[in-house]
Amino acid sequence: KEELVRMSGTPKEILEDNEFLQYILPKIKASYKLAESFTYSGEKLSVPIVAHCGTDDYGADFDKMLEWCKVTEADGFLLKEYRGGHFFMHSIEDKYPADLANIVIWPRCAPCASQNGRLQVFCAARPLLNPP
Repeated sequence: KEELVRMSGTPKEILEDNEFLQYILPKIKASYKLAESFTYSGEKLSVPIVAHCGTDDYGADFDKMLEWCKVTEADGFLLKEYRGGHFFMHSIEDKYPADLANIVIWPRCAPCASQNGRLQVFCAARPLLNPP
C-alpha cells in the first residue's frame, strides 16, 4: 500500500478500501516480482517502439525509458515525457488520447539516434501531427 501512495495516482477511495486492497495487492506484488526477476538478454523486437514517461516517475524516468531504443531493430522509436509521475495520464486526460491518436498514424521513422530535448522522435517523413 505504501508503494501505491508513494507513486501517487491511486485514488484515495481505493487506498481506503481494505477489501479491494486485499484482492489487488497480491496481484501488484506479483507484477513487481516478475519485473524484478526479469533479465534482458539482448533480444530485439522487429516493430517500432513508443515509450512514455512522467517527469516525476522515479522508477521509469526519461533516461531509463530511452534504453528501450536499444531493443528494436525496426524503423522507429519514440519517447515522450509528460509532466507528472508514474500515472501522468490521469493528470493530462484530455491531451493523452490525442497524442495516442497521432502515434497510430505515426509515419515510418528513422532508426534510434540521439537528439537534444525531452521529446525523442526519429522520423524521416514528418513529425507528429501535434508536437508539444
